[in-house]
Amino acid sequence: MSKHNCMFLPFLLLPFTSCIDAYQAEGAKSLSGILAVDGIITNDTTVVYLSRSVDMNADLNETEEVNNAILFVECSDGSRTSNARYTAQGRYEIETGALNPSLQYRLHITLDGKTYASTFLAPLYTPAIDSLSYAKRGYGAPVYITVSTHDANEQPSYYRWICKEHWELKAELFAQAGYYGFNPFGPYYISYQMNTPRNTYYCWGADSTRLYLTGSSEKLSGNVIANHTLIEIDPSGDKLSILYYVSVAQYQVREEAYLYYAGQSKNMTQTSGVFSHIPAEMQGNIQCLDEPSLPVIGYVEVSVPTRAERYIPESEGLYEPSDERCYLMIFDYSSDWDNFSIHLFGESDSVDPELGIVTGSVLTIAPRKCLDCTLRGTKNKPPFWPTDHL
Repeated sequence: MSKHNCMFLPFLLLPFTSCIDAYQAEGAKSLSGILAVDGIITNDTTVVYLSRSVDMNADLNETEEVNNAILFVECSDGSRTSNARYTAQGRYEIETGALNPSLQYRLHITLDGKTYASTFLAPLYTPAIDSLSYAKRGYGAPVYITVSTHDANEQPSYYRWICKEHWELKAELFAQAGYYGFNPFGPYYISYQMNTPRNTYYCWGADSTRLYLTGSSEKLSGNVIANHTLIEIDPSGDKLSILYYVSVAQYQVREEAYLYYAGQSKNMTQTSGVFSHIPAEMQGNIQCLDEPSLPVIGYVEVSVPTRAERYIPESEGLYEPSDERCYLMIFDYSSDWDNFSIHLFGESDSVDPELGIVTGSVLTIAPRKCLDCTLRGTKNKPPFWPTDHL
């Protein structure tokens, strides 16, 4: 088939790891073990997540992702993409090329001897994002990431947004070395070098949207959405402490897709779990072709997104550090090395060039939380990150 780019964006279909009191949505029925599908067919690469619905009484730590399905995107002219590539955690990627506005597309799934397909839909083309901004109402108040957009059409527009966040963080104190172990001659330590990946001073965090973020201009004046809140950030957390980055993909969706996504978002908020109890009318636009009465959860839209991104540095003044401060201690061999790291290290006797193991005198130590950024992030620096340290 000609390369019709079909891309699906990921949202978590797995249950959250916490739960509130059991909630039974009006008209809901238990759909435990039912196939759940989330994705948007779009340009380039369509990403689809498959999982099984989880009953409210199930173990919410249990993974329910589906890893043995065959997926492809089918077009109304009879052509199709190659089969999806499975990555991990129920995630499938389908190379789809550029969508053709004169064709319709649907997702095709084969799983456990049954065939499923979404409704054929023509691609929607999304208006541009006018701005990606932030808002804060005063000291101590959350920081809100907001989006604005408009459509020249007179009819109301419906949207779904997918956000990805990255941020840099650092430890309060630099650790010169970390405890490595003992040998017959005394302790060994790992040297932490500031300008190499071997340090616990700089780290990075990442997150992506867990809920369905939707919006509509239906009840607004004109076909305009202004400063619609997407993300709420704690000003005293790590996200805004050094450098924060957010990217947003904006998808125009059909009204029925919007109602489905909004209903799922409400259900997820009330139950604290995805697909715990699903009202029958919220099952979406996917059907089992072999057994039409078999329930399936999910709505697969066909839409080409617009995108925006933004960096927010510490200099914007949004970060509000906590009053808790770190403290130093004189080194003591009886120290609990699981909870403390080395802040200041004396002149070393030797350094192993491969492992960075050093021997010498430890002068002062501090709690690990003050010296080890990996307790709050990772050393996985994004490839696009603008700073040069590691």
